Amino acid sequence: METADDGRGRGNRVRLDVRLINPFISGTKEVFEVMAGLPVKRKSLSLKQDYKMFGEVSGIMGLAGDAVGSVVISFPRQLAESVVSKFLGIEEGEDVTEEDVRDGIGEILNMISGKAKTLLANTEYHFRLSIPTVIIGQDYEISHPKDTPCIVVVFESMNLKFVLQVSLAPQKKQE
Repeated sequence: METADDGRGRGNRVRLDVRLINPFISGTKEVFEVMAGLPVKRKSLSLKQDYKMFGEVSGIMGLAGDAVGSVVISFPRQLAESVVSKFLGIEEGEDVTEEDVRDGIGEILNMISGKAKTLLANTEYHFRLSIPTVIIGQDYEISHPKDTPCIVVVFESMNLKFVLQVSLAPQKKQE
């Protein structure tokens, strides 16, 4: 466990189990490299300070069970279309529809979360996956569970950045 400043400048500290992010990072790398044939590089890792989203395309998935939270993956539109075309095997020059983008980003998020769920199976972070939702637009916000830190991992692929956000904490047991 590590602690991190909550960014509010009041000296508040949040407990953050950094072990929980590694399965999502490795899941992201595996899905991109194996399923889409795209190399990815992790650029940075930080604690999210607000609800504003990066990019125009975001996939969101709720996590429930012994651990609760959410995972979000956000892309600039251009990268989302490129990743989906590689993932779905759409030939370069063919149009990638908005439906293709929604389905492709949802499935990519499903595979990343499924990989992380498997890697976290022997920890206190047991969870069930919801059906992913994909938002396409600009200037939107997505909240994460209250009192649960949200870890932001910035990746790069095809010279463009995308973001993975994980907000996950063990569910408090009722006595």
